[in-house]
Amino acid sequence: MKKRRLLLLIALIVGTTIGFTLNFELCYGFKISIYDEENDKWYYLMATAHTDDTPNVRFSDSSYNDYYWQDKEWLLDEKGRIRSQAHSTSCLEVNNIIYGGTVELRSCNDGIKQKWTVTGSEIRAISGSDFCLDVPRRNFKNGQRVQIWPCNGTIAQKFRIGSFNISTVEDVNGNTWFLDVDPVNDKLMLVNDSDYNRWDYDGWFFDDHRRIRESNFEYECMDYPWGGYLYTHKCHNDVNQKWSFSNGEIRAFGKSELCVDVPRRNFVHGQEVQLWPCNDTIAQKWIID
Repeated sequence: MKKRRLLLLIALIVGTTIGFTLNFELCYGFKISIYDEENDKWYYLMATAHTDDTPNVRFSDSSYNDYYWQDKEWLLDEKGRIRSQAHSTSCLEVNNIIYGGTVELRSCNDGIKQKWTVTGSEIRAISGSDFCLDVPRRNFKNGQRVQIWPCNGTIAQKFRIGSFNISTVEDVNGNTWFLDVDPVNDKLMLVNDSDYNRWDYDGWFFDDHRRIRESNFEYECMDYPWGGYLYTHKCHNDVNQKWSFSNGEIRAFGKSELCVDVPRRNFVHGQEVQLWPCNDTIAQKWIID
């Protein structure tokens, strides 16, 4: 998080000096990475230019030139698509729902082949609910293609997703609100970009226990009480810290009919958030970037 923020600040200063405008929409995003235990190395999901013999989505290790850091950035949008930050009109799509079905970048659309569900470290294709994003044959290498394979919980399917921000879709006034932690009582609340220093937002990441953890305080997880507003609490393995993200909704894993919700669609600075029956309104539509 700190490295990315420093890069963005440098880019802003340089851009102001030489006269170009930095497009912030393309600067935010999270990395999707996977750990090769045998070789003690991380690999990143990366968008690339398509050629006849090279897929336009592949895995790359951390030695890849960080000049192309934006190619490793993704967001989960309000329609449940995984969108490239470097190629903002392109989304991950499953070509075929079969064993070893290829995953590539295609122009974003509303088709089911671009819908994904994230639960902890697992990225599941909604179009084939028993299929997960997968490293073929656990063969971790630069340029490795991306596929789907029946979900099996192996290291070839355990991804780290983060760090990221959680924000609402635009409200009726065109404002976007970020999910942050109240430092006084640890409750989750909305903050407005114009009211709050955007560099101080608490980042989040999914862990392999289906929890959403704070990046800066890794022992603190998003938690819901049995009634009342959401807050962060010391991480544990109970069901009230388990979440899934699908179709723009953050659902309570133990109560899948309940979604993270802005009460009464009251988009104001400091508004606390709650669980509420899922209803597909803007009060429950979130973007993870």
